[in-house]
Amino acid sequence: MGLTQGEYVFFAVEMHELKYWGRLNYIAEDKEDNNARQAFQSLFVISLSETASNSLDENLASAIRKLARERYNYSYQVLEKPDPVVMSFYESIMIYAQEVASMTEAGEDFRNGSAMVARIMNTEFVGITGYLSFGNVGDRDRNFDLKSFNPDVGTFELAIKFGRLSGTQNHTFLQVDDTLWFANGGNMPPDKPLCGFRNDECKDDGRIPRGLLAVVVVIPLLALFFMAGAAVFALIKLRNLRKDYDPNWWKILMDDLTVKQNRTASGNMSKKTLV
Repeated sequence: MGLTQGEYVFFAVEMHELKYWGRLNYIAEDKEDNNARQAFQSLFVISLSETASNSLDENLASAIRKLARERYNYSYQVLEKPDPVVMSFYESIMIYAQEVASMTEAGEDFRNGSAMVARIMNTEFVGITGYLSFGNVGDRDRNFDLKSFNPDVGTFELAIKFGRLSGTQNHTFLQVDDTLWFANGGNMPPDKPLCGFRNDECKDDGRIPRGLLAVVVVIPLLALFFMAGAAVFALIKLRNLRKDYDPNWWKILMDDLTVKQNRTASGNMSKKTLV
């Protein structure tokens, strides 16, 4: 379809670099693997940044591995990290417990959900995965990584880091890979079509649009060719008719007459019949 030559950008989301979460891979063990490898250059992958600054407590890690094996029959590999979702649940409980203790100490009712949410917004916590911050709408602020595909090694590599500075509302943008785009001399495709998504942003310079100009020129030419073809066909037909025309078609010539003599068996009389 020609959509992976550098004129279009595609995005995919890979939340975590864990096999059971699903990994993006161009290999399908068929003849299209090489084409897919080249096409992956047009694909950017967005994933959550690994921002852990604290080492995971060994007792907690052991408990997670033990419960995963006993309850879910899942065994962690030697260097495999605990699932980020499990870590998020743990941190949520710890933040809740911390707020319950703080509100109780301050003489507030921790059963007041609105009051607790108001305390959590625009604050930071230190968890087992690093710093946790919540925005003014209650959503957790997370740092993101943008990865581009390296066709030489066949893997996605970090290209840009997006994040927020701790203790501030300022966001950072760090481009790690100098060669971000593989085509057009490294220049990214435009964010929108030249004349906008509705084709209403191009200035009218008084010229006839190309599409309308093509219609105006092509349709008369087609009509002219059709008329010329019809005229040639009519002339050839008329010529053939004149060639085959006989003005004496109504006359009967003597050569067209056949004389037959019929004799009877009983006599010598004969008569002539014109046929």
